[in-house]
Amino acid sequence: MKTTMLHRFAESLAALRASCISYEWRQLGLIRRTLVWSSIVVLALGLRLFVNPVAWADAWHWYHLNRDDITPLGTFAGAAVVAGAALRQAKTARLRHEQQTEADRQRRITENFSKATDQLGNEKLAVRLGAIYTMERISRESPEYYWPVLETLTAFVRDKAHWTEPSKEASESVVCPSEAPGAQPGDYGIPTDVAAVLSVIGRREKVNYEREIHMGWRINLRGTDLRRAGLSLAHLKGVQLSYAHLEGADLSKAHLEGAHLSNAHLEGAILSGAYLEGADLVSANLQRATLRGAHLEGAILMGAHLQGANLGGATGPGEAQLASANGDASTHLPWGVARPAAWPSEPL
Repeated sequence: MKTTMLHRFAESLAALRASCISYEWRQLGLIRRTLVWSSIVVLALGLRLFVNPVAWADAWHWYHLNRDDITPLGTFAGAAVVAGAALRQAKTARLRHEQQTEADRQRRITENFSKATDQLGNEKLAVRLGAIYTMERISRESPEYYWPVLETLTAFVRDKAHWTEPSKEASESVVCPSEAPGAQPGDYGIPTDVAAVLSVIGRREKVNYEREIHMGWRINLRGTDLRRAGLSLAHLKGVQLSYAHLEGADLSKAHLEGAHLSNAHLEGAILSGAYLEGADLVSANLQRATLRGAHLEGAILMGAHLQGANLGGATGPGEAQLASANGDASTHLPWGVARPAAWPSEPL
């Protein structure tokens, strides 16, 4: 009976050996378990023989009787050892391949980033646009390059669209874009490459601008000339826009929570439905700006110029909050909010 059981066990092991000839990765656990149990059996048998030397003769006799059944066992054990070694080698090769692939990817990203940085200074617009969109792709492929890309692109905007105060003679002859005859909200006056960068900034993924807040990173567009820029629906939480010129810009439904807009020029800007919760609007120029349905909860309006601004349907600004701002009879207030007593009763 023992011989029959051993024979069946040997047949099972032989079948297992045949299925392991190609040793795929999914069989690694089975091979390891077989090796472990085989080692336990061998150790137990060796211990018994060591404790009882008389058993050597019995073992030799038993071996001759069951040699045909034992042979597949030894063959399978050898095959399992070979398969285990092959699998370890394959795993090592796979890890090396993955490491090499990652190293190649990082090298490619570094080279592309360096090349794109150089191309930003190219005199051809098409080359600069290609560099901008290459950087956007890099920022999405490689999280560690995300912020260097944003810093490089915003530095490009600050350099390319830096606000320069016009001379007195020029200011008398040049009409402000927001006041130009026939001007429409879509008639954007910023350079094409600057507009491309703003588009890249505005469509950042949620996980990235949330990481900016967590890391304390702040997009810096301070003192830039972004008149009539198209920033509708843009994600600009916490952005630094102090002293920026955004006259006539389209910021409808833009996310500007916590943005720094102190002393910013937003005359005639479209801010309908914009999210301005907690935004710093100290001394900002919002004359004739459209703020219908804007979210101004917690916004700082101290010294802000609201003459002619339309705040109809805006949420958040109460009488006390508006009293710190500068308005007049031409300021359209939210329904139910009384006009501050200090405001002039006539348009200025």
